[in-house]
Amino acid sequence: MVLQKVPKAVGDYKRHKLKTDKQSNRNKITPQRLAFCDANCYITNISEQMMTDQDIINLYGLRWIIEILFKAWKSIAKLKGPIRSMKPARFMCMLYAQMIRILIDTKIVQYFKIELWNLFSHKISELKAFNVLATFSQAWWMALRSGTTRATHDLFDKITEAMIAFTKKRKPSKKESHNDFYIFVNSQT
Repeated sequence: MVLQKVPKAVGDYKRHKLKTDKQSNRNKITPQRLAFCDANCYITNISEQMMTDQDIINLYGLRWIIEILFKAWKSIAKLKGPIRSMKPARFMCMLYAQMIRILIDTKIVQYFKIELWNLFSHKISELKAFNVLATFSQAWWMALRSGTTRATHDLFDKITEAMIAFTKKRKPSKKESHNDFYIFVNSQT
């Protein structure tokens, strides 16, 4: 078990969220639970010889970023649900096509995250960005089928406007960047 003390502002935010969360039973929050909001607790079976406490904290941060990306892939890209009975070759073809589409969507999301950050210092979450792309999926397919670059450019402009509408201009923290995942990976390798 690794305990990490968090800054007062983070602890206050966690307490506020705990008190206002509609899913938790707010009447039964103990003073000990509120005091524990001043810490992060990481439980793992990794031995102390394998990783330092700071490495474990960094690894959990990376894991959380990956969880968000997988959630976007699964729920927004609709990678869930029953699989119909079909020939294995057809299944593999459909799976590869779906994975290619998800890869292209991920690249587009990363492009917008970088551009919105560089141009306006705006940050957009992966989930919001994937939701924006999902609303344009039919139009994207039609623009590609039309074979004209003008239709693709027009659609890309509409996607850009929608992405900008979903961002919030706020003062970024000193550690914040357009893409925490890749910066984290580069700092660890």
